[in-house]
Amino acid sequence: MDEVVLRSRPEIREYTIFVSSGDDALSLRNRVTALIEEVFSPLLRRMGLPFRLQVERWEREPAQRAPGGNPNAIFVEKARQSDLTLVLLRDRLGPGTREEIEGIADREDVELSILWFPSGSAEATGLPAAENAETFLRGQSEALYARCEDSDSESSWHIILRPILLLMLRVFAEEENRETLVERR
Repeated sequence: MDEVVLRSRPEIREYTIFVSSGDDALSLRNRVTALIEEVFSPLLRRMGLPFRLQVERWEREPAQRAPGGNPNAIFVEKARQSDLTLVLLRDRLGPGTREEIEGIADREDVELSILWFPSGSAEATGLPAAENAETFLRGQSEALYARCEDSDSESSWHIILRPILLLMLRVFAEEENRETLVERR
């Protein structure tokens, strides 16, 4: 009896990374977007792998009427529907970003990574006292939490790459565990 391995045509699965941050983290948001769209995505396509990474950012969302009059409700829902919510903080934890973090606290299927790159004194920039901010951030579910004092350092690149690579490794592991169909003749 010969065995014939049947492989169905792979469907392209899309994994979404929702980038949550305020205006003060624009350069970090741009760095993450470029890393995914200009490095990871072309490599995935080139290798013919059956998945893609998609970046969601609040400024890409077309103007629309928000449900319940809360404009941030749209972004909380995007965070809840993502595979990874990547929170980038600089000088403040704004109410919208806080809502997005709290909005996925109960979601086990959404990875949460909070990366904080303070540029000055937390007390002077509107964040709660540093220990209180860190307590709030660390208290968010099973979030990956990291703090880096210099957003332009080599270690900041490592911190930014970590959650993206963790998502990719999870995707590869899921792909490896997919069942291969075998026909026995």
